[in-house]
Amino acid sequence: MTGLRAKVEAANDAEERSKDDLDQLWEQLELKTEEVQKFRQKEAKIQSQINDTEKEYTENEGKIAHWQAEHDKLRLKEIDDDNDGDEGDDDEASEDSVKEGKGDNQVDQMDVDDGDEGIKAEPDAPTRKKKAPDDPTKPPELSEEELKKFKKRDLMVDIEYLEDKVKRARPNLNVLDEYRKRMDEVFSRHNEVEKVTKERDDKKKQYDDLRKQRLEEFMAGFSAISLKLKEMYQMITMGGNAELELVDSMDPFSEGIIFSVMPPKKSWKNISNLSGGEKTLSSLALVFALHVFKPTPLYFMDEIDAALDFRNVSIVANYIKDRTKNAQFIIISLRNDMFELSQRLIGIYKTANVTQSISIDNHALAARPVAAVPS
Repeated sequence: MTGLRAKVEAANDAEERSKDDLDQLWEQLELKTEEVQKFRQKEAKIQSQINDTEKEYTENEGKIAHWQAEHDKLRLKEIDDDNDGDEGDDDEASEDSVKEGKGDNQVDQMDVDDGDEGIKAEPDAPTRKKKAPDDPTKPPELSEEELKKFKKRDLMVDIEYLEDKVKRARPNLNVLDEYRKRMDEVFSRHNEVEKVTKERDDKKKQYDDLRKQRLEEFMAGFSAISLKLKEMYQMITMGGNAELELVDSMDPFSEGIIFSVMPPKKSWKNISNLSGGEKTLSSLALVFALHVFKPTPLYFMDEIDAALDFRNVSIVANYIKDRTKNAQFIIISLRNDMFELSQRLIGIYKTANVTQSISIDNHALAARPVAAVPS
């Protein structure tokens, strides 16, 4: 039982240490998990910005390609102010490119803006309304008169501006590398937690097995001792009864046991309510029951027969002599019925203020023949 108790205490200590380590690792895991969540949110935000930028970049590339193709189709025409009234086919072109009330010919200049249409007219240019395309990625369709107002130089400026804007909008992808490092660290911590958890479970299983083994061995011994106690008490008292009961049957080690005795022709009593002789007989019955279950090689008993009558002294003395051959009993007694049955007597006496001792082998005296008395 001492070895099992030491193993249980060691298992308890190991379990406590494992719990402390596990709590620390769980705290670290929670911190790392919060950091991972923040990085995930930041990654999602950056990815959304990347998608928006790529979408805008694609739209602008489509617009640039369209305007470049339309620009390549443009051809400049010289317009004579004197032929304004004669050229009927060029009336619309003259109205768009020449201001009324001025004598010189002026070409409208357009600036490309970074808006949805990509075109911004100068104040001198005539106003026109463009219908927004159904597909935002598809460039708007312009008439020939509107295309005549674009200049290649302005379009190239807009292209360079948009390309520079796309470059500036690119996110810092190093955040993804940092995110991967943090994820690797989280996985490493998670593996450590799983390892410690497994060790804790193994220690707990070992602890539970030890507790189960302790309970099984204790209950087996308790049952055997209870049966033997009943037998011993009935033999010593010639008809009495005794029982051992657990205070808490669910947890035998928490509250202890109750020793109840029923002396001959009396009711059940707790051992604390018995007389001196009844207590002695009950205690001896328990000692003898323990001796049968697990013998001890040596017993010391001090005046166990002091409160017993002659009959009970003889019963106890004969039981010790006949039933305990595998153990040595050293008994201090002043009763003839007890020490007459011993194998060896050791007497202690005092003379002239000096204590002396003497030993006598009883079995040698009993085996010596008695000399005949002469008639």
